[in-house]
Amino acid sequence: MLLAQNTQDYYLEIKEGFELGEIQKTINPNQTVNLTMANMALANELNTKQIFSFKKAFSNSQNSRLQRVYILRASEDIDFSNIIERIEIQKITPIINEIILTSDINIGMIPNDYEDIITGGRNTALDLIKTPLAWSITTGDPNVVIGVVDAEVDLYHEDLQGSIIETVIIDDYNGHHGAGVTGMINAQTNNGKGIASIAPETKVVFVQTNGGLHSLTQGLVEIIHLKNTSYPSLKIVNCSWASSINYEYLQEVIYGQNGILDNDILIIAAAGNQGDTTYRYPAAYNGTMSVTTVGHRFPIGYIHNLQDPNGILYWHRSWKDCFAGKPDYGEGGNTRNDKVSVTSPGQILLGLTTNYSDYPEGYRLMTATSPATPIVSGLAGLILSINPNLSAPQIKQIIEMTADDIYHISYNQPYIGQLGTGRINAFRAVKTAQCMLNPTGDLDLAMQNSNIDLFVEPDTETEIFWESDDIWVRNQDDGNLIDVHQNPEYDANNPNYVYVRVTNNSCVTSLGNDNIKLYWAKANTSLSWPTHWDGSLYIEDPVTQEDVLMGNEIGTLNIPVLGPGESKLLEFEWSVPNPDNYTNINPNPWHFCLLARIESLGDPMTFSEGNLIYSNVKNNNNIVWKNTTVVDIYPNTRSQIGGVVAIGNPTSSIKAYNLQFIKENSEAGKAIYEEAEVTVQMDNTLYNAWVKGGEQGQNFDSTREADKKIAIANNMTISNLQLNPNEIGTLYLKFNFLTSEISTKRDYTYHVIQRDASTNEIIGGETYKVHKYPRPIFYAYAGNDEEIDKNESITITAAQINEAAVYNWYDPEGTLIYTGTDLTVSPAVTKTYRLEIITDNDGYKDYDDVKIMVNPYKLGGLVPNPATNIVTTNYIADEASSAYLMVVSNVTGISNNYILDTVETSINLNISNYPNGLYSVALVCDGKIVDSKNLVKQ
Repeated sequence: MLLAQNTQDYYLEIKEGFELGEIQKTINPNQTVNLTMANMALANELNTKQIFSFKKAFSNSQNSRLQRVYILRASEDIDFSNIIERIEIQKITPIINEIILTSDINIGMIPNDYEDIITGGRNTALDLIKTPLAWSITTGDPNVVIGVVDAEVDLYHEDLQGSIIETVIIDDYNGHHGAGVTGMINAQTNNGKGIASIAPETKVVFVQTNGGLHSLTQGLVEIIHLKNTSYPSLKIVNCSWASSINYEYLQEVIYGQNGILDNDILIIAAAGNQGDTTYRYPAAYNGTMSVTTVGHRFPIGYIHNLQDPNGILYWHRSWKDCFAGKPDYGEGGNTRNDKVSVTSPGQILLGLTTNYSDYPEGYRLMTATSPATPIVSGLAGLILSINPNLSAPQIKQIIEMTADDIYHISYNQPYIGQLGTGRINAFRAVKTAQCMLNPTGDLDLAMQNSNIDLFVEPDTETEIFWESDDIWVRNQDDGNLIDVHQNPEYDANNPNYVYVRVTNNSCVTSLGNDNIKLYWAKANTSLSWPTHWDGSLYIEDPVTQEDVLMGNEIGTLNIPVLGPGESKLLEFEWSVPNPDNYTNINPNPWHFCLLARIESLGDPMTFSEGNLIYSNVKNNNNIVWKNTTVVDIYPNTRSQIGGVVAIGNPTSSIKAYNLQFIKENSEAGKAIYEEAEVTVQMDNTLYNAWVKGGEQGQNFDSTREADKKIAIANNMTISNLQLNPNEIGTLYLKFNFLTSEISTKRDYTYHVIQRDASTNEIIGGETYKVHKYPRPIFYAYAGNDEEIDKNESITITAAQINEAAVYNWYDPEGTLIYTGTDLTVSPAVTKTYRLEIITDNDGYKDYDDVKIMVNPYKLGGLVPNPATNIVTTNYIADEASSAYLMVVSNVTGISNNYILDTVETSINLNISNYPNGLYSVALVCDGKIVDSKNLVKQ
């Protein structure tokens, strides 16, 4: 009996006009088969060979050619030369049993829903392609069916409940690739489990194969069959696999009669993971969509310190929209060529698995084109959900034409023409499909207050309105590449650059005659419109008595023509005001607020603007606001460790306000006030307003400086600030990280919110983005505890650290008593002194305590010693209730006691009658021996 590993599968294609008719098979004892068919001459020839099976290769195909293709399994050393020559045989070719599923990484991870598995923040892949905005239009439709041809899937997976409506098994395969791919399309979302998918309300029909080229091709035949028999809405099929073989029967399934294209089905396929330009199939066929990957996790140039559980830095390949991931680290991308249609995020994503033995949670990491491709397929499902009348070619065209250009990125320029039309934009694609169906409505040019703002007016979802990601500052003109906000930096000769993103949230193409205006104001939590922004507000310099400008217009730019869902960046040059103008108001770093306003005749403000900026921004998507101080704390670099913000009363009457200090709600890890000293220092104006209001508040520690408080818990408040009309004060918020509390966490967000004390209405706020970077850790050491006598001095010395630092010493009351490494003290009683070390560059600090114990009693000198008659004895016993001297012979043990006056400091002892010898003189206070000395009588 022949073993299975000694067999080979072959395609046998019959010429047209020589159909075999019904085939009957008889199994022989050695497991070979004898065939009976209409063409018995051919059957007899085949029966002379050791053939183990004979069946139609594509049993459900309606294609006339594929109906004439058979698979036969024979001994691997069989000779078919005489059969190939038969007139009815078109060809016999061996089947290559290559497993061609695109690869991924197998690392177990703990799941969560709309969360990035690496950073712990939001899902960076879906955010990059603007999926939440697309969801504001549709999250999918159960009537939209997407086909997946892949390997094993688990219908009972917790994140696929109800997602798959039918599974067809062509071949068994013990793998989990298909589960990961399907989950990217329509895993259950917002269920508190696993992952979020791009099109959670769509449905999937899954065709299970063994991952080989023939089995996958059969899977596509089955997709056609499923469409024609059960699912007429099936227009999308995901193929997260790529073969280097330009397989003729795969071509026939796609291009041939009654094939994929004939049935209005769009194949969305992986370009491949090999990092070359080789064509791979089916992605490289005309009419299909070929997908390759880009990074999505970090800004260009970002250097992180993240480690995965296995110590592998896989996820460093993820700079946003960079094909090669992290190019200047020598990372390579996936397959690219002129057949690629679009790119999609796909570098390290959490996916589903059926391998519960290795991944008991049911999730693992995937990377490359395997997860990138189903994201595009899911987008196609969203497009169909909003506009089910679209054809497969129209779906392909929409996705390609609405992709965002990424060739302007220098790292992608070596690949021009090889990354398709760019990186998919889910919102623009879905919006375009919606507008094709219903092109009505008014122009709506919009900007987002936050990443959960869906352009609805008023915005009831956003909590912090002064932290828009649609406006940011760069110190150089690179904001079209890097959308990370920087603090403005003054340069007398060079401008900073402000970038504002405008999106067309309507089905009306703009005319190009709309404007956007940009304004600045000094960072302030109580900004009013238009006073703080139009150049009319000045405050007096307390030293020079000159007026200092507090805000002004930066400029006006024309908004270019925008189609439905399209976004554009507008770049403003800004000559930043000189910070020296404000040092007499507050000498610490004090940054700026920015306000962008769209002015359009076709899209006026939905709600009339009032004095309160907070309400204006909330009510109108034509306005966005940036009030953010960035605190970058670098080792060995002079770093800003905080920032000033103004607090004011913008009204014409006395009003009371509360200040609230809170951490970002969604932030994981230690809160910043647990890892750093978060210090709030009020200026005189603000402190006096607080005193007038009764010095109310919570969740802070006071310091020896009455105007300085330290946050000790979330929701620290400084309450009932009584501010006069139009009065403005400032506070300085700074962050000194404590080396004893340091963690590996790197990024922190901390908000200051001003509220009306009577209504609790938010007036405004400032957000501090704190970024700390790895540095060597030091610890303060003040030396060992010491014991001294009363009236004695001692010098305590701090162990120096290996960098420039300030060494502060504090007494037990917390008063700063000395700055320097060596402190000399003469405490009258036992005291504990605190050493504080603060690094010069980055403000890191640590503390240590040293205890100086003071003995309040002392036996002084015995004069003379040796002595004959009178011995003068000095002592200190003024804190004792009673005291005496005890003189004891070391030979006989006989003792004599002398009562002491505790107010006095000496006594004369007559020892003339004492025998010569050695004596011990002990000072006894309140019944205890506290000191002793030896005396010689001669």
